[in-house]
Amino acid sequence: MAARTELGKRLRAAAILLAVIAAALGADVYLFKRDVGLLVVCTVAMAFAYNEFCSLCESWGTRPFRGFGIVGCVLLLFVQWGTLPHCRVLDDGSWAPLFAATYQQARPVLDVAVIVAIFVVFLRQAFIKDPKDALPALGMTILGAIYCWYLPSFLFRIRHLGGANWLTVGHGLLIAVIFVSKMADVGAYFFGKKFGRHKLIPRISPGKSIEGAVFGLACSVGMAFALRGLEILPSVRPDGLPAFGVPETVAFGLLVGGTGMCGDLFESILKRSGGHKDSSRMLPGYGGVLDVLDSVIISAPPAYLFLRLVTGLTMSGAAG
Repeated sequence: MAARTELGKRLRAAAILLAVIAAALGADVYLFKRDVGLLVVCTVAMAFAYNEFCSLCESWGTRPFRGFGIVGCVLLLFVQWGTLPHCRVLDDGSWAPLFAATYQQARPVLDVAVIVAIFVVFLRQAFIKDPKDALPALGMTILGAIYCWYLPSFLFRIRHLGGANWLTVGHGLLIAVIFVSKMADVGAYFFGKKFGRHKLIPRISPGKSIEGAVFGLACSVGMAFALRGLEILPSVRPDGLPAFGVPETVAFGLLVGGTGMCGDLFESILKRSGGHKDSSRMLPGYGGVLDVLDSVIISAPPAYLFLRLVTGLTMSGAAG
């Protein structure tokens, strides 16, 4: 009975989350014609994720600069959004970033923002009288920014692949990464619950099994092939060369699904260090925002690099 109740909570939470994400991404494509919905959803999710990260840190005795970290991540996300090449429309109808005329000119703005953010964190520590906890406070504050802002920020880069066609090409690739990553979670969870016999890494995550992990990877590969059949994963590059053939599709499924599973395990390390089962109780059946996003957070950077390599797409142009 308890298992059915937990499953019901997970399904309800999943339906609500999918509806919110679908509404945000759909509004971007059909209403805003830019990343407004994704920016809002990511900003809210990132603020909650960083707050949960700080709570995990405090449970083992480290106190990051919670307020500074949340505000810093939000500002960095906005600056990064402003450097994307399809942020505003110029008089001639071409796309441009918010802060400059081209993506290449705007890119250093984000570098400056990161340097300033690190400087401000160290300056905040300089005004604390007792320096004995400086290293863990600084380290966890910056690690939280890397984990909750930098790694998931690759989702924006994925969505802007394809140059002027990013609202169709990059948008589809973003959906592909999310679906393939979460399919590994879903497959591993349900198959592992039913047929799991051999523990994967019990000292980190007692509930995960080898059987569940293998089935989860198979589900990710299957989802990758389904997306290839729908041409969401393109079969041909802009220069006419082959893109997602059978080997590339299998590799994509294994890479995104496998790194997504690693993301789940990485978050389990953080939770076990503080003696927690979930990062929070915000989402019934799942736990916290980090419990939902952990796989996507870690899979986004390698997925972006793989897509760049296989498709030849860039953010500032169709190819090259």
